[in-house]
Amino acid sequence: MPGVPTTENAPSLADMGDYQPFYDVEAAQAVSVKAPLPNAAALRRRIHKRRMVQLSETAAAAEHLGQLPEPGEVIHSTMTGAFHGWSLVPAVLQLAGCRITRLDVATLGFSTQNAANLFDLMDAGSIGPTTFLVSTYFRSVDRSLFDFLHTGLHARGIAVYVRRTHAKVLVMTLADGREIVVESSANLRSCRNLEVFTMHRSAELAAFHRDWMQRLILETTDR
Repeated sequence: MPGVPTTENAPSLADMGDYQPFYDVEAAQAVSVKAPLPNAAALRRRIHKRRMVQLSETAAAAEHLGQLPEPGEVIHSTMTGAFHGWSLVPAVLQLAGCRITRLDVATLGFSTQNAANLFDLMDAGSIGPTTFLVSTYFRSVDRSLFDFLHTGLHARGIAVYVRRTHAKVLVMTLADGREIVVESSANLRSCRNLEVFTMHRSAELAAFHRDWMQRLILETTDR
């Protein structure tokens, strides 16, 4: 669909400063500007690298967790760089063996890589209806990334709510009825500092977080 952000048209995360073109520059300049340049291969390589990074981080998060918490159990953990906050979502999918039928997200900020992964998971049917709550600060300091996230979710029928919030919470309802909640110090982007998180299996806690998110969305204006 034209104009809809996907993994294929996500902004590249690769540092292209030292990138060497694989075609003859002088010969290319001699060709009409209407002739297509052979740049598709380079795009695929960058996307492949991003996907490999995502798979590696997901595998690290799943191995770190080992298994999802039992009813009433809480996992207390640190993150030291092998994976980041968003990695816990595909890790939960991997460990659960079923789809996430509802996802509620509150975060200060996000990243291009994680937005592309969210789009992929939604398009594959692995994640159902989603509520996405981000901070006014994120929108003001990284407007291009916010617009990429907003456009991609809007095209998939999901609204992005911008509020004065600093919370970092993930609430996941699994297809088998389990409710998984992650409360974290980390934003859902890269993790370059030591962060901590707790993962709960609790319908009561899931309802608590969804309640304040909905009240914040409904009772305040976008500022």
